[in-house]
Amino acid sequence: MPVIQAPDRPIPGFQDFPVRMENCWHDLEGCCYKSPVQNTLTDRPRPVITGGLRLFLYATAALNGAAILVIEILGAKMLAPYIGTSHFVWTAQISVTLLSLAIGYFIGGRWSDRSQGIGGLYAAMAGAAAYLALTLSVTESVSYRCLDLGVKLGSIMAATFLFFVPLTLLAMTGP
Repeated sequence: MPVIQAPDRPIPGFQDFPVRMENCWHDLEGCCYKSPVQNTLTDRPRPVITGGLRLFLYATAALNGAAILVIEILGAKMLAPYIGTSHFVWTAQISVTLLSLAIGYFIGGRWSDRSQGIGGLYAAMAGAAAYLALTLSVTESVSYRCLDLGVKLGSIMAATFLFFVPLTLLAMTGP
């Protein structure tokens, strides 16, 4: 990074100009300037993560990723007896999975920036498990009701209703 020379006169809104910091503003040349406004999301002290907890969190993220893939495949198989196994069903299931991953990662990233603890991680996994347990008992009735809309729209609606929430909750645990 280039060395910054102090300006001849103070720049309004900047204090202690120029300063190099970890959390700073950069100009186009890569120069780092201290922000006059404290960023409350990044300036808070982060909890210390020990080696065992770090390993547990990595294992949890890996197992949740595997669970997401299992739910994607088994979700299409759960819909098969009622809606069929056409490409509409598989496309709907894959689309719902990808949409829930994107939204879950976004929410989880914002959540991890604001949260200091890992209690929400357990709550998201428990919520996904409870929703999936409920899904087992309502798959037939939801599938037949959604099939009234036709195979194309019905498969998307059934996959969304049955699997969007638990997949989003599991994706939230990744970040």
